[in-house]
Amino acid sequence: MDAQELLLNRHSNPRLIAPAPAGEQLNTLFRAGLRAPDHAGLTPWEFIVFEGEQRNALGDVLAAAAKAQGESEDAIDKARHAPLRAPMVITVVAKVKEHDKVPRLEQELSAGCALMAMQMAAQSMGFNGIWRTGWFAFDRGVHRDLGLEEQDQIVGFLYLGTPEVEVRRLPERDPAQFVRYFGR
Repeated sequence: MDAQELLLNRHSNPRLIAPAPAGEQLNTLFRAGLRAPDHAGLTPWEFIVFEGEQRNALGDVLAAAAKAQGESEDAIDKARHAPLRAPMVITVVAKVKEHDKVPRLEQELSAGCALMAMQMAAQSMGFNGIWRTGWFAFDRGVHRDLGLEEQDQIVGFLYLGTPEVEVRRLPERDPAQFVRYFGR
């Protein structure tokens, strides 16, 4: 699959089974993520990998956050089992650094670009995934339990695996609906 075909046919898939990328394939995903735009070479990213039984640890973190928020027992149970929806979950974190020319937002966007690059690399190898955020990404308890620093921000949870089913392709969109040429 060439790059243009990949970009024009990008889609998420929430129905994922084993296997997930491993070994050199996983290394390739990380290498793709590390090619994200990175003003001033700050490398403002961290990738926390949960696979196999480690997904239960992430589920425990999410369940604890849901309980702390006063969620129902059903919601707590759903949070606990969320990471089991894919054989691998990579939590992508913006490791924000103080810099007079690179604002926080730019560093968070850079981490988001890294996440998308990893998802695209996975899709190019026959895997797929889905980028999830939700309130867990902003919960300070989740951040604490994952060992993040105060300035860090989770930009997403990348669920990865092999597509269980082929998902419906996104409809074609007319770029003219979203493009405005200034001064025309």
